[in-house]
Amino acid sequence: MLLLVLLLVRSGVACERRDIFGARPSDGFLVSPNYPLPYPPDQDCIFNLTAAPGLVIHISFTHFHLESRMPRSNQCLNDYVVVTVTDHQGRQHVGERLCGTALPPPIHTMQSALSIRFHSSHANHFSGFRIRYQFLPEKAILEPASSYYDTDLRYQKGCGGHNREGSLDGEIFSPGYPATFPKNVSCNWLIRVNPNKKIYIRLRYLELSPTMGTTLVQPNARGHHSTLSMGIVMRRPIYEKMMAARCVSVAGNCTTARRA
Repeated sequence: MLLLVLLLVRSGVACERRDIFGARPSDGFLVSPNYPLPYPPDQDCIFNLTAAPGLVIHISFTHFHLESRMPRSNQCLNDYVVVTVTDHQGRQHVGERLCGTALPPPIHTMQSALSIRFHSSHANHFSGFRIRYQFLPEKAILEPASSYYDTDLRYQKGCGGHNREGSLDGEIFSPGYPATFPKNVSCNWLIRVNPNKKIYIRLRYLELSPTMGTTLVQPNARGHHSTLSMGIVMRRPIYEKMMAARCVSVAGNCTTARRA
């Protein structure tokens, strides 16, 4: 009889696929099975979030306690959470596995489809997670905040911004252009167009101090000073390993940069 009771309790907390549709601006919470008590073993949960046209999805973690990464590989092999964002073209952007006790950063997408997968192994169970999700009007999303730490404030107004609604063309300049741009700044611009439109960006002039990596700068450059990068589709870079091919016209030549 005791064995039967244990089996019933265990089956009662087993997770199932959950589909959530946001027809209007709203929010809610997703939790791991049995939260805030330890989650059961051998779970594989899927939460699918889908927003109505004109809405986007934001999620933030308010509690997170899973088994830590494996010491040797530094990988999340046993218990983990994976967030996958599906863009408007149907491409899936799979995030890295999340585990441990550090609270993951918020994920602010400009997309209407997102899924969260939770997997637990057969041992070492913890209190799990609590995630807040939001369905927000896309038009209410502003450009990411810019930062300006140069003591010369003459060009602060030119650091960041967004295009006018309905505009078909425009230009973006670095702060103070054609003068030297200020130091210790991070400027963000948001270009928003209607769903049936496409965005074409042409770099007419580019002169930055050398940088390391594969952002859109002079090839074979070295150093670590100034960079120009473009986050396409997402409001901000979400995953470190997301691949994005970019075609930019520089002096009449179209080149493709690939960022890992």
